[in-house]
Amino acid sequence: MPVKTDVGTLLFQAHDRLMMPLITAQHGRWEVAESDQLRALLRPGMTFLDVGAHVGYMTLLGVRAVGPSGRVIAVEASPANVALLRRNLKANGAADVEVVAAAASDRSGILGLSLSPWNTGDNRAYAVPEMPVVEVRAVRLDDVLAADVHIDVVKLDTQGTDHRAVRGMAATIARCRPVLVVEFWPLGIAESGDDPLAVVDQYTAMGLEVRVLGESERGRTLTPQQVVDAARARHGELCTLVLRPAPQQPTA
Repeated sequence: MPVKTDVGTLLFQAHDRLMMPLITAQHGRWEVAESDQLRALLRPGMTFLDVGAHVGYMTLLGVRAVGPSGRVIAVEASPANVALLRRNLKANGAADVEVVAAAASDRSGILGLSLSPWNTGDNRAYAVPEMPVVEVRAVRLDDVLAADVHIDVVKLDTQGTDHRAVRGMAATIARCRPVLVVEFWPLGIAESGDDPLAVVDQYTAMGLEVRVLGESERGRTLTPQQVVDAARARHGELCTLVLRPAPQQPTA
């Protein structure tokens, strides 16, 4: 079904019962705070990596922001979403976006993707009871991103496994030092078999400063427990993190 948005008209799977109504209710916008953050970060000529691209809303937002001199790479696991993603990009004049049809993870291979029967943005790269499963390719982004590509901004939304995608691009993060805008969903992280507190520690250990969008942009450092509590206090029990490379220490 076609839906008019502020980045173009997008086709969605007909059975979607969450994203289409919400975008319509928000006058064609999606994840408003996150979208505004990305627009503030992106500049013409940058390279934007959209991990968990769905059918292309954030991808097209990036295309508009980086302009013809920039570059956009979209990563999406669901075969049905990938098909619509390609159609939406072509229909909106963005067919040159590089699409990686795979689940971003910390290892390459094949994994089972659990498909939500009503929310096409809630497919998960771990087993969920009563959800049908399709096998998809999994990739470490370090293995698929060319060494000469400089990534400036990354958006990650992979429903509880974002931290694994981040681990799988550790070398790219160290090389390019991008800003990452990452969903943080403690319940999904726990359901995937990992510890939400350990995920925050992982980001810090990778040399990333952790901020909660809308709460801690003004320099207040939060503990892992405070980050988890901030997510759980919000609608949906999730929040968006903005991860920035910590300032490099001058060499002697």
